[in-house]
This record gives sequence, C-alpha cells and structure tokens, in this order.
Amino acid sequence: RSGDADWTLALSVATAKVAQRGRVRIHTGPAKDGETYTSPRTKDGEEALKCLRAAGAEEVRHATDPSPDGSRHPWAEVMGGPTGNNKKKKLSKQTFAHVSDVMRLYTIIQEGGIYLDRDAFLHSPVDEFRGYDAVLGLDPETFEGDHDVNFGSFMAKKNATFFRLLWDGMGIDEYRNLSYATTWGGWAHDSCRKSFALALKRPDLAYVTEHLYQFPFPGKGAARGSPRGAISQKLLDKARTHQVLHMSGFEWHAARTEQLRWRPSLWGEVIWPNVLSHLPENPDPDIAACLSWLQDILLAKGYVDDSHLQRWRAQYPFLTKKDDVNNKSGGGGEYQGRRLSTSK
Repeated sequence: RSGDADWTLALSVATAKVAQRGRVRIHTGPAKDGETYTSPRTKDGEEALKCLRAAGAEEVRHATDPSPDGSRHPWAEVMGGPTGNNKKKKLSKQTFAHVSDVMRLYTIIQEGGIYLDRDAFLHSPVDEFRGYDAVLGLDPETFEGDHDVNFGSFMAKKNATFFRLLWDGMGIDEYRNLSYATTWGGWAHDSCRKSFALALKRPDLAYVTEHLYQFPFPGKGAARGSPRGAISQKLLDKARTHQVLHMSGFEWHAARTEQLRWRPSLWGEVIWPNVLSHLPENPDPDIAACLSWLQDILLAKGYVDDSHLQRWRAQYPFLTKKDDVNNKSGGGGEYQGRRLSTSK
C-alpha cells in the first residue's frame, strides 16, 4: 500500500515463482497522485523491481478499497483520515492490515488462486491441495489459545462458497456475524478469528492444514523449550515437511527477525535449498541473477552462512556473485530491461 518495493517482497515473489511456477500478481491499493508501487524511488527499490520483472509479476492496481455492502464500510471513516477534533490521528498498522485483509478476500473470490503475504514464503509446490474449494493454514501449537487461522497464506477456487460467506454472509442471517459485514471489535484480527470460526461451523467448505505454516513466535509452539539462539529440531522438521512458511514480522518485528537468524539456519537448511531444487537445468538468466542478488542479501543480513552459498554455487553454477553478474551484463545491471506489466 505504500513505499517502495523492497528485497523482502522480491524474495516472496521469486520463491513462489520458482517453486510453484505459476502466474504472479501483486495487488496494490489506491495510490496518490498517479503514483504506482512499481516506480522505484530508491536504489534498493530498483533492484527489487528487477527481481519482480524477472518473475514476470504483474501489478494489479485497485482504484478503490472494496467493501462487503458495496458502499460504505464501517472502517471507511478511519481510512478517511483526520476528522473533527481528531485531526492529528494517524493511520495505524492495524488499520492497514484490515484494509489489506479485505482486499485479499475480495480478490480471492474474484480470481481464485494462492494468496501470500509479502512475508510468506512458498518454498515447495502446493498442488496437492488444488482439489479443495478453499484451503486455510492452521497450527494449534502456533496460535495455541487464540483460535486463529493464518490469513497470510491461503488458497481457493474462484467464487469459493467459504470465502463468499466470510465476505458478507451471502445474505444468510446466521452467517452475517461471521462475515466482514460486522466486526467482533478488532477489525485487524477479524480475518483470522472469523475464518477459524466459519471453518468450525462449515468444515465441508474449507480444508484446514498445517502445511501453510505460520512460523511461531519465540517460545511458542514448536519453538518452545529450545535454548535462546537455537532453532529446535521440532521446528526444523516442521519446516521441512511444510510448503509455506509465513514469517509474520520478517524484517520489521525485532524478536521474529532475531529468531530467524538463529541456527540451524531455516533459510540455509530448508527454504532456499527447496526453492533451488525446483529450478530448471538452464533457468532464465534474469531469474538466476535475481536469486543470486537475494541470497547475497540473506548472507549479508545473517540468515545464511558463507558455507551455504559456496555449496549452492557449486551445485548451481549460474548462481554467480553479484560483481560477476555485473561484469557480464555489459553495464546494464544484473538483469535485462523488462517492463513490469500492470492492469487495473
């Protein structure tokens, strides 16, 4: 919704593209004064945009925020900005989280597909779940007493009944309170709590699985009991058997970011090797350059070790160092100049 594309967005898009080999669409909200979210403002944004282009990503610009009743949603006044005596009020992360929840729900109904937050990483194909109308991620050990599903990664067929009920209740009174037509007092959390409650009420409409995994906070679920600074064997085993890791808070929540630097390295031992294993023998040069750039960042930020990169470069010779790629590019940067297509 705001700011530049960055390396974490590029990481999420690139891993999903390589592992699933599907069409990638980046849904963005209304922008100000004709701006787009694919017009880089910084050097890092330019590099990230090259990765998005390499993945063939398409930006879908939504001119307005959708609402279940087709007119005014109860949070519209919040999005309208400062009013009355509260002219200094700022929009919170929770406000934007809710607006994003509404947009993703609306989009999955209209188009179907696999939804991923920008900090959710699909590292192995999810084709085994395509037979279901709707698929939700839930790990009781992660959420424990919260009774939530993971609304940062889910799947559905177009017009899936489960998500239509979650949207507005489909005009059925008994589902209205389980839909986005009302709130339980915390808009930003309604998506997780209401979808969980609806799945309990209608298990015939949605398949719930741990494999769209919400990575636990330190000391929770599979992370409980391990010494500080160490990833537990249980958590490592879960990562190996799950297709998606949703690392909510990656690179902005201090405790989560620190946890993801613990060893054994989840990125070095599980996620990145899984992604690379799905590359064709001779991958597109731009994708190879994108992956090279991203793994160099993972190393620089402490998520993987130099030994990991040496191993990957020995196994996949096209994963060159950034300077090597620059030298081969004829002065044009790491990637060929592709436009990121857009639609409205």
